[in-house]
Amino acid sequence: MKWSQDGRKLVFTNQDENQEKWLFAYDVVEQDFQKLYKIPTWRSVGDIKWNADGSNITISTVNSACCNPGWAYYRINLSDGTTEQIKGNGFWINSVSKVDSQITCPDYRDPTNKRLRSAGYDGICYFPDLGLYGGLKYQVDRVDYDLLSEDGQVQKTLVRFPPGMFTNGVIDLLLSPDKSKVLLTGEPTRLVTNYMEGGIPFAFPVSMTDPSVKLTSPETLYYDGPVYEANPPPHVLYRRYVYGWSHDSRNYIEVRVYFDGYDRVTYLAQGEFVIINADSGSVMYMYDFKDDIQPFITTWGSGFHIVWPGQP
Repeated sequence: MKWSQDGRKLVFTNQDENQEKWLFAYDVVEQDFQKLYKIPTWRSVGDIKWNADGSNITISTVNSACCNPGWAYYRINLSDGTTEQIKGNGFWINSVSKVDSQITCPDYRDPTNKRLRSAGYDGICYFPDLGLYGGLKYQVDRVDYDLLSEDGQVQKTLVRFPPGMFTNGVIDLLLSPDKSKVLLTGEPTRLVTNYMEGGIPFAFPVSMTDPSVKLTSPETLYYDGPVYEANPPPHVLYRRYVYGWSHDSRNYIEVRVYFDGYDRVTYLAQGEFVIINADSGSVMYMYDFKDDIQPFITTWGSGFHIVWPGQP
């Protein structure tokens, strides 16, 4: 399920009168349903992204029957219903966050990717809102996340991570409406003896005008004890879904899902909707939810979506 950016249209999956699985669009103004895409048997829709004017969507589909994902990507034009298969260049984001960006992550054959990788960068993605690439640069004493021009010139270093930091997926950026800040989201991992230790899903607001670099530490990125943000502790922050900025660019909203202890198999979860002030980091509003909402959180994403109202 995914709302368009203007809040007028909703895309969702459901069965039709013949019990076939389709991707539908619903126009809340015209109160009109539109069949967009017949989902083949044994496949699921993994991600949906609207373009800025709401005229088309890009979707990913995946083989849900077996061990080989078999991703495929399509662009659907809502005006005439035409469907075009596109190159799967990884418009997905990272494994734990969910933001409405237009990120594209070129594969190893892309010339710009090759050029930036030869300059020492990894996890390279392009952000149309910024007109820049982003990538991690591994150095002896740190890992920098830089914004880069196509020729590899550093335009700004956003965050400085501790040495040995990797990511589970890619890092995504969400530009604020006034273009003064970006929200940087991802999930850190690191090598500990002979295994990879997962970290705490992060969401860092970073100023685009302040020349300083945001610093992080292992204590803020990794689990060396219970996470006490949920009440009562101990709970471990397992997923963090970032849903976007307020219209005035002061606050952003996220959903945090916690699991009891470190057992992620039993799905004994609780969570909270949180509105956060980007400048101070203080919580402006919090709403706790319990196990009753947990069945809506699936492998392919969450079953709830938050939309900022158009008027106060």
